[in-house]
Amino acid sequence: MAKKICIYLPNMVGGGAERVMLNLAPEFAKAGHAVTLLVDRMQQDYAVNLPESITVASLDAKRTMLAAPKLFRYLKQHQPDALLSCMLFNNLNASVAKRCGGFKGRVILTDHNMMSVQLERGAPHHRYLAPLLLRWLYPAADRLIVVSPGIEDDMRDAFGLNMPITVIGNPILSEGWEQQYRAPLARPELTDLPRPRVLAVGRMVPQKDFPTLLNAYALFHKKHGGSLILAGDGAGAAALRQQAAALGIAAHVHMPGFVDPVYPLYPLADVLALSSAWEGFGNVLVEAMAANVPVVSTDCRTGPSFILNKGEHGVLVPVGDAAALASGMEAALGRSEKQRSAALQRALDFRSDSVAQQYLRVLLQD
Repeated sequence: MAKKICIYLPNMVGGGAERVMLNLAPEFAKAGHAVTLLVDRMQQDYAVNLPESITVASLDAKRTMLAAPKLFRYLKQHQPDALLSCMLFNNLNASVAKRCGGFKGRVILTDHNMMSVQLERGAPHHRYLAPLLLRWLYPAADRLIVVSPGIEDDMRDAFGLNMPITVIGNPILSEGWEQQYRAPLARPELTDLPRPRVLAVGRMVPQKDFPTLLNAYALFHKKHGGSLILAGDGAGAAALRQQAAALGIAAHVHMPGFVDPVYPLYPLADVLALSSAWEGFGNVLVEAMAANVPVVSTDCRTGPSFILNKGEHGVLVPVGDAAALASGMEAALGRSEKQRSAALQRALDFRSDSVAQQYLRVLLQD
């Protein structure tokens, strides 16, 4: 039976959590449900390409923290059967709608990263007020969906959260994903780089710990040569270039900036390296595994061990250990075809259609 599903998010500018919702929405629509993307502000990523069957609506709220009254009015007028929310302050608004706003439909919250780390590094008023609001309001919702078991542990241990929690991985591989890897490469000059090629993808921010990656690659390069492709942008780019020069590897480190689409980069690589200090999930691991590229990752909280099944489908190394990461790159190069095939099968667990069915079972539960 068709249901009315409202997906509530800050905007559509292409952040990780927002992209998850944008991948799920078409799958919900294909399953026959009436889907609305409800945003606080009508900011839209240039890459968003939604089917016409999905309605997009805006609360026209300047700040998410002030959007709750507008959300109440929207829900009262449209009466969706289920509200799926993502991001902390949207989740708080959705919870208030359930606790105080009279909304009778199901409210499902989602968290995609380690909340304790996010708040610790956030503004002081967020650091102290948000945990109190989270503990009080989140349990008003029907359920919380998190993207890895480590995030569930973090929510329970750091905040004492006592409510139903379900672990569902991110929907990474959407319809036509195999063709995405064969799309034209935005930076064709990268195809001529010496092998072995180590690829890293991500924003140049402290979370990704690219300084450790560069130190590790300097060790790896002494033995194996080759090239490092570091795709992404961010405030840390200049410092990383200076570090590469100081290490004597600048000629072998290629930083093409933000590459869109990113999928054609993966088949160029011999190894995908993830050096993060923490992760909510680790989408790039799935994207590489689906391209039959072996991976090495820090065993950071919370996603990589879940994706790689504790090291069965890729190499796990300690966080911040450059020597271990260099050895992990070498070990990943030696992964057998059987191991790569098993990793590909694991990646298929994160197809959008499969993940959407898991979400629908939670959203529409009687």
